[in-house]
Amino acid sequence: SMPMVNLGGGVSAMDCAMQSAVIDYMAARLEGIPSWIVMWGDDEPKVIASPDMPLKTVGENVETYRNGTGSGTSLRPGLEKMIGTAAEFKSPPGTISGSLHITVYSDGDIGDFTQTVSALDIIATNAKNLSVDVAVLKQSGASQTRMEDAFETVIKRSGNRYVGMMRGSDPR
Repeated sequence: SMPMVNLGGGVSAMDCAMQSAVIDYMAARLEGIPSWIVMWGDDEPKVIASPDMPLKTVGENVETYRNGTGSGTSLRPGLEKMIGTAAEFKSPPGTISGSLHITVYSDGDIGDFTQTVSALDIIATNAKNLSVDVAVLKQSGASQTRMEDAFETVIKRSGNRYVGMMRGSDPR
C-alpha cells in the first residue's frame, strides 16, 4: 500500500485513496451493484470490503487499514486478486452482472512495473467486459511517476482501450 505521501494541507494520498474507495463502494452497494475494496501492494492483497460484508465489518476494516498495510507496491497481484474475487462471486438473481471495472488509487509508486504492464496489456487486448483506470494522487507539479509510465505504455499500445488514467493533484 502507498506510503504517507503528503498532498498538502495535512492530507495524504492514502487519505484520498481510502475516502474515494469508500465513496465508490457505498455508491455501488446502495444501487445493488457488487463492489469491493482491495488493498493492493502485497503478494496477497487484502479484501477489506465485499458486496455481502456487514457494514460494521467494512467500517472496522477501513479503520484498520486507513493508514495502509506497510506493504510493497506490487499492482499485478492486486489486479489478479480483484479479477479472481469478482469471477468467483455469485450475484443474486436479477443482478446485472458480467462486467467489471477496477479503479486503482495510487500515489504513483509501483514495484512491479514490468509485471503490471504485462497484466494491463492482457486486459487492454483481450478484455471484453473488464476495464481498469488508475487515479494517480500527487502534488501539483510533481514529476511523472512509474505508475503513470506503466499505464501510459499500455494506453499508447492499445489506443486507450479498456485501460485509462486520471491524475489528481488537488485533494480538495
